[in-house]
Amino acid sequence: MADFHTLMKPVTVPPQGWTVAPEDLDVELYWKDSECPGREMLSKYGLTSAQPEMCAKEDGVVTMYMFSSHGDRYVWNIVEESLWKIKNEGDAQEIADKIGQDGFSSLETEGVEEGAGGGEDDE
Repeated sequence: MADFHTLMKPVTVPPQGWTVAPEDLDVELYWKDSECPGREMLSKYGLTSAQPEMCAKEDGVVTMYMFSSHGDRYVWNIVEESLWKIKNEGDAQEIADKIGQDGFSSLETEGVEEGAGGGEDDE
C-alpha cells in the first residue's frame, strides 16, 4: 500500500495521450454521484471512493482513468470494462513518467476481481 502523502502528490505533467485537464477528467460526469459510471465501477469492485488523477483520451473519448483509492492506485479501462491495481511504488507523477517513458504495459499491474474491495478510506 502506498503512503498517504505519496498519493496526495498530483500529476502535473501527464504522459502523451493522457491529461489532467479538469474538462477532460470531467468529475461531474464520472464521479459525482452513485449513478455516474465511475461510481458504478467502484461499487462493482467493492471500492467506496476515488481520487481522480489523470485520464487517457483517444479520438476525444476517455478510454482509461487513473485514480487512487484506499491507499492504492488503479487504472480503470473504460473500453474493456476492467480495473487494474498498479503495483509500482511512487507518487502519481512517477507513475505518469513511467507510462510516458515505457508505456502503460511497463507497469506492474494486477487485475481486480469484481467485489474484491480495497479496505477503509484513508483519503
